[in-house]
Amino acid sequence: MEFNNKVTINKINHTYFWMIPLLIMILGIMRDFQIFPVSKFIFVFVVLIALVIFNYENILYLLCFLIPLKNGIPGNYIFLLFALALLIKSPHINKKQIIFPSIIISYEVFLDVISPLSFNNVDLVSLCIRLFIVFFLIYDNVDKINMRKVSLSFAVGVVYLGFIVFFVSYKMVGINELFNGLRLGPTGRFFPKDSNLMLFTLNYNELGNFAAVGISFFIIIIYQLYCEEKRFVGTNQILCYMGVLFLFFCGLLTVSRTFLIVVFCEVLFVLFHNFKRKYLKILLGIMILFAILIKLFSFTKLGSTVLGRFVVNSELLTATGRTGLLKEYWGYQVSHISILLFGSGVVTYSTMHVNFSNAIHNMIQQVFFCYGLFGGLFFFYALLSPVLQMIKNKTKIAFPYFIPLFAILLFGQTIQILAPNNVLMIIPFCIWISEYELSQKGKEYSALT
Repeated sequence: MEFNNKVTINKINHTYFWMIPLLIMILGIMRDFQIFPVSKFIFVFVVLIALVIFNYENILYLLCFLIPLKNGIPGNYIFLLFALALLIKSPHINKKQIIFPSIIISYEVFLDVISPLSFNNVDLVSLCIRLFIVFFLIYDNVDKINMRKVSLSFAVGVVYLGFIVFFVSYKMVGINELFNGLRLGPTGRFFPKDSNLMLFTLNYNELGNFAAVGISFFIIIIYQLYCEEKRFVGTNQILCYMGVLFLFFCGLLTVSRTFLIVVFCEVLFVLFHNFKRKYLKILLGIMILFAILIKLFSFTKLGSTVLGRFVVNSELLTATGRTGLLKEYWGYQVSHISILLFGSGVVTYSTMHVNFSNAIHNMIQQVFFCYGLFGGLFFFYALLSPVLQMIKNKTKIAFPYFIPLFAILLFGQTIQILAPNNVLMIIPFCIWISEYELSQKGKEYSALT
């Protein structure tokens, strides 16, 4: 009887959980499709209600869902509420969850305060809240967290983001413009600059990054279903394949080279992990399907634009100017020994980068520019310590569960991690997934449906 009651409670919690994301999605559609004006504080109120009624695990799943949508919601208010909810509702807080974020936040504040440049206090508080959430989650106990629900929550959020961005763009400019090479992403360009509308808008690289990582989370779900059911075809699997194809379509419309490279590497990663004949057939089928889609697109201006991005020319050889940025920022650090050793601070960097050709487009360089040699090494140690510990312990590792972390770190070499911090906030969930074998010791997770 006790077991049946627990199952019933879990089903109820699961049902109530998806009601909140569904409500947020409906509100977002009404706002971005200009059906009905929706105040940003309605989103805050919905999240507040959810944080009050949800248990700790469902709060984490809701956060997974909202990370891809952070550009279209009042993040400063919402993430402050999440930080408070994590502290209040966490069943057990270990010392690392407090020590690591405290050190990094204190260092950031110190660098910004001693800087001769002025900075925005709101930006500093916003960054500190996000840094706290990231490192608090990285060192959380993942034993009782359902990794498939983590994967599903994030993947659904990315699919919804792609849906909103695509259909708003389609509504404003039509399908011909999108297929003629108008890059998918910043929907804000379709509205007056002085309208002050809050929309689900982001740049091309950010959307490509979310699409690539979303695909990796779908791969995790497919892999788990295969481990349980020993088959690749079923209702849940078909839904996952549809999600992969839609995100691939959205990623293709961003005309991002890095997106295609990361997705190709994800497929190869799984392909070389498992040489079972049946598994190979499915993966080769997916690769052939992707190749056919790209070939079909090659007959359109979009296709020629995408393929043209891989033509050997000055743009490809310089990674669209990224190699020049690497030299420019490195040269500045070498000539300013204090920034080389100790860094500028993220908020101060956000003020400084307008004096350069562009912002840093490499996560490693951005971390070392903002935190210096000493702070940068500590930052990466704090960020990846659980993974390093797993390798040190020589724990048996299921390599497919490293695909999200691999995807985010690979894509991160061409985009920013700290300012903006979209990439950074995905990393805890990618690390949780990679800890699958360590935390669950080989057990498979129960199905959600």
